[in-house]
Amino acid sequence: MAGIRTKMKSLVVVSLLLFMTLPLSVRLEADERPPGITKPVVLAPFDKGAPACSRPSGLSPVLAFSQDNERKFMQGVAHGLALAARDRGLEYRVAQANNDPARMAEQVRRFLDEKVGALVIAPVDPSLAAPLLKQVIWAGAYVGAVVPPPATTVLNAPQYLVGKVLGEEKPRPISGRGLRGRPRSFF
Repeated sequence: MAGIRTKMKSLVVVSLLLFMTLPLSVRLEADERPPGITKPVVLAPFDKGAPACSRPSGLSPVLAFSQDNERKFMQGVAHGLALAARDRGLEYRVAQANNDPARMAEQVRRFLDEKVGALVIAPVDPSLAAPLLKQVIWAGAYVGAVVPPPATTVLNAPQYLVGKVLGEEKPRPISGRGLRGRPRSFF
């Protein structure tokens, strides 16, 4: 029995050491490439007459979503992505991390290995995901991030505009009764 325990402890220690070195090795691979655009840049206006870009070779027609958790906002993002993939004839895959950064890193690595053409991520731990996302970008895939980069584009709601529009909305009573039978309202 003691021999089995010793072997199990050794296996756990080796597994933890391998897991802890994974982000370091991924970071080293990603840092060997140029960092991309890291400061604001004014781009030239779109030129319809410019030659078309070629599609990166070797990528699959898949839109993948690395989802952090099941909150309503993320469910809405997942639904919208599924509709967009369907409308464009793409396969749609979603990986739910359940707020586990290690699980998310594993899922992003799998999407990289599967050579998905597009990946949208709502990162649990942006610093752990960043080196992997750089690898996905350098593989030629589109990467969209819900707020923190690195990404090809950052998906974000204009917070000021949303607050302004909601603030300008005319308050209206909410039907029904609240606590102690009083009518409910915004105020």
